[in-house]
Amino acid sequence: MLSLKQLLVIFVVAFFVLLVALMPARAVVGWLGLDGYVTFERVSGGLFHARLEGVQARGVALGTVEITPDIGALLTGGFEGLVTLNGMGRNGRAQVSSVSASRAMFTDISLITPLALAHSAWPLSGDVALTARSLTLDAGQGCVDGSFDVRTDMFTPAFRAFSGQDLILEGAGGCEAGHISANLEGQNEGVALKVDLTLSPQGTLVADLVLELKASLADQQTLQTLMNFAGLQRQNDGKWHGRFEAPVTF
Repeated sequence: MLSLKQLLVIFVVAFFVLLVALMPARAVVGWLGLDGYVTFERVSGGLFHARLEGVQARGVALGTVEITPDIGALLTGGFEGLVTLNGMGRNGRAQVSSVSASRAMFTDISLITPLALAHSAWPLSGDVALTARSLTLDAGQGCVDGSFDVRTDMFTPAFRAFSGQDLILEGAGGCEAGHISANLEGQNEGVALKVDLTLSPQGTLVADLVLELKASLADQQTLQTLMNFAGLQRQNDGKWHGRFEAPVTF
């Protein structure tokens, strides 16, 4: 038979567990310090599952974010768990492995997001698919550490009219001190394209391009006129080289 002291201990523990379990999601978000990373319009749920709607991070609208914490980590004073993202054309998921006052580390990341460039000579828009084993995000600088694989069809609008095909670019990249860089390449029956790009913390994309026209399209004056208009110059290697800068719209 349990003593009065043992019963009291059990009661206190049970009360604490119940109190934490019933904690409203808004209190959970504040407790975990997540409001230092994002702003949101509405929040619902509780400790075991919080749902944030109208989420923005560093001025970028993210849509709906759902958080499922690891309870064991919470009881030891840390935060780990699953984060999913939906809405605004975006879909993603990642495991949170650690959160500090200003930084969060994510693992097993997958993300698909729309991307457009405001550049008059390049009608670039499409989806970007990113996967990464680990990325570290800073509340002020953005991505500060990690590497990733990326795939995008954003160059398709610029070249589909000439070959009738999509142009898919694939490659790898990384981030450091808020600057993101990647090396991409792809080809279809009409063109082969290599792109070395960097994205600043302020959202400006700088891209160095090398474009090779396939033999069947090399004599098309319309395509060559487009290349000149886009700022690409034909070099001695027979390929078109150029650079452009443009603000990125997510």
